[in-house]
Amino acid sequence: MILIHLRFLWVALQLQNLCNPRMKFENDVLQELGRLPKELGDIWSKIYKEVNAAGETARIIANTALQWLLCAQGRLSARDFITAVSFDSTGRAVQVSKSGFLDICGNLVVLDTELDVFRFTHLSVREFLEARTDFAPKITHATAAEICLNTLLTRDWLSSEITWQKATLYQYATLYWAAHIESCGNDYSRSKIGDALRQMFTRDDRVTPWFAKWLLQVESASETLGWDDPLKDKIEQSLSHPETCLFAACTFGFSNVVEQLIKASPSAIKRVNARGATGLHLASQFGHLEIVRTLLDSGVEIDAKDGSIETALSRACSAGYEDIVELLLGRGADRQVQGKKYGTALQAASLHGHREVVMRLLDGVHIDAESGQFGTALQAASLRGHDKVVRVLLDQGAQVNALGGEYAETQELSSSKPDNPSGVRTVIEFLLKEQARLETTVSMRSKSPPMYHETIVQLLLDGRIDINIQKEGFGPALHAASRGGHESIVRTLLDVGADITAEGGSYGSAIQAAAVSGNDGVVQLLLDSGADVNVQCGIYNTALQAACRHQHEKIICMLLANKADINALGGVYGSALQAAARTGSKRIMKLLLDNNADVNAEGGTYCTSLQAASAEGFDKIVQILLEQGVCITCLCV
Repeated sequence: MILIHLRFLWVALQLQNLCNPRMKFENDVLQELGRLPKELGDIWSKIYKEVNAAGETARIIANTALQWLLCAQGRLSARDFITAVSFDSTGRAVQVSKSGFLDICGNLVVLDTELDVFRFTHLSVREFLEARTDFAPKITHATAAEICLNTLLTRDWLSSEITWQKATLYQYATLYWAAHIESCGNDYSRSKIGDALRQMFTRDDRVTPWFAKWLLQVESASETLGWDDPLKDKIEQSLSHPETCLFAACTFGFSNVVEQLIKASPSAIKRVNARGATGLHLASQFGHLEIVRTLLDSGVEIDAKDGSIETALSRACSAGYEDIVELLLGRGADRQVQGKKYGTALQAASLHGHREVVMRLLDGVHIDAESGQFGTALQAASLRGHDKVVRVLLDQGAQVNALGGEYAETQELSSSKPDNPSGVRTVIEFLLKEQARLETTVSMRSKSPPMYHETIVQLLLDGRIDINIQKEGFGPALHAASRGGHESIVRTLLDVGADITAEGGSYGSAIQAAAVSGNDGVVQLLLDSGADVNVQCGIYNTALQAACRHQHEKIICMLLANKADINALGGVYGSALQAAARTGSKRIMKLLLDNNADVNAEGGTYCTSLQAASAEGFDKIVQILLEQGVCITCLCV
């Protein structure tokens, strides 16, 4: 289909070329036919040459538009886009219509009338431009940054009351100007960027009007970003009271601003942002080596702790910046500090799979230290499936059967503030509502506490959040790897002597953790290695109940084939049949009933399967149970 689309596109472009008004004579058309480009890239090259052969203003507008489209971080309406890029060589705004704009850009850009946005005609246009040195990322981002700053430095923006109900050029500039400058590197040779950065603060460390207005506006503007958009975190890290430009400069890499600010106000390095982090925390987390060096040379406290008792070293390790880790260690950073979020720097690096950083940290640390939210370094690496880190840790003597401990909630979850930085609880509630809306068989009431927890756990496993909601943790490394569904790590751990019968953590056993994950390969490996299919522990009581609640039909069959006790009672769901009844799955209910599940078994939150199905509103499940002779008078509370 893609090949056919490209052929039609090639033909359409050739026809447009031949129908050009300059082709007035038959001989001209015949000669042009002999010169037709054979590849799309050649066509784009020909069109681009024609675009650049136009008048100066048209050429400037076209190139500005192409540069913007290459590095755009969000959408602009067609009219706002034209407003953003339509300037002549003196910087004066030029009025251009949509049709006129398309003519200026040739066939490199089209208007998506459904979305009312301009975009490249085809992905190959982007590829063609990206291969040109005059469209290098530093150049395109510098162009976008200048446009954003031109917008923010106007009197209209400084004096206006802005709302964020729809995307506008003001909103785009507010959100993305700093990110575009960050992508330019440290080359601020363009005067507008350099001038704007020099105007961020006064000699006494007070912010200037335009930057004060940005600080006032950007927090509300960031609410339009996705909850897991990395820019959202950067914006929130830039905020503080009293106001300063230090944190934005450290977050987005404005090294010249940091140097100038320290000269003007040396005490600025002691300030902390809204999350209790110093500039060193931010520069270390976001990879700005020169700023880290500047702050260290200025005497910043190297082991200062943020609101989660994490150090700059821990943040650098979690992000995997080897050069910054090396610099911090060389300056005497304490690798043994234990924070609430990651624990030690080693655990932070292990959770995120940074093998080289892990190897650099191993000298002189307690490899089996338990702290933070994820147990030991081995447990953290096993949870996320980082095979190479697991092997390094095992080779260095990590205890494969360390149980882990109980972990307190971090501030992201325990905070009662409605504007709490991560807003994790709000996010989870939103995701659950979306799932209930999209899946007609899932009601909001069917999201019991364990299922609520599993939603957060899956976000953790996917690397979208670094939060463990389970107070009991994941138990030994084998349990963590099993819950993550990482078969190769499970095999490695078993090969070095992991205790398959060990109990601990939220799931109690490795087989229950694997049943929740839905990875039948891990379940089979554990069964083949002697896992007890009927062990009762953890939040689901048995592996079979866990598989039923999560509708993993293949695993249910595997467990039953290995003589799982279908009528084992206990746990929040009472029995496997009640767990299945709460899903609304007729297939799983029939599978269990065909294997002699007791329709009248009592236990769990709803006491009986009939009451569970009724409470969740699953009428068809109720009908199945009635046909199986369920006792309708055997109700309990």
